[in-house]
Amino acid sequence: MDDGRVDECQAGHKTHDTKVVDTALGPFTIWDWRKYAGFAGYCTGQDDVSMTLDLYGIWEPYDWRRAQRYIGNREGWALDFGSHIGWYAVMFARAGLDVLAVDMVEANCELLELNARNLGVTVAIEVWKTWVEDMEPLPAHDVVLIKSDVEGAERDVITVCVQVIADSHPTLLLECSPEFDTYYPTMIDALIKLGYSADWEGAPITGSTLGDTQKNIWFH
Repeated sequence: MDDGRVDECQAGHKTHDTKVVDTALGPFTIWDWRKYAGFAGYCTGQDDVSMTLDLYGIWEPYDWRRAQRYIGNREGWALDFGSHIGWYAVMFARAGLDVLAVDMVEANCELLELNARNLGVTVAIEVWKTWVEDMEPLPAHDVVLIKSDVEGAERDVITVCVQVIADSHPTLLLECSPEFDTYYPTMIDALIKLGYSADWEGAPITGSTLGDTQKNIWFH
């Protein structure tokens, strides 16, 4: 039965070529995105993260650097939902955290594992190929940071992590995308009621001030 989920290339490619580029993390393997530009629907190789790393050597520089600074000398776990090819997961591991990386696309998981091996952090990263909606709630754990970029499923991430949040009160970095669903203002305000402060690139934000464009919101 078709449930609307897409985790394989809709352009019919069985494999996708990769290339190695210089980045803020060092040599990083990305999808050779230029070869796959212009295909309709989802194509693994038609990838904004790979394009941006190729052109600029860094993805989401504000949030990535802020996460590095926040981790500092902290110990524990980072949970990376929508881990993609490993840009955040590898950085979390190199900063000294253990990492659970979750992505629904098998090819992305494999490329993440390759980048982890090449950058010497395989032992610190556990990769799960699954949809967040299919996960059971995670048990309480010593979690420092939760990052989520799952195209509208952040509410499911909160559900999966409800015990972790209650136990550890980790910092959250959540991509909030009102174009995918209307629940984001309610979710933001619910997290604020749990004792979090929320900001977008340093500016305080609430559900009523989210607006209608995608934003990476920090909860701390």
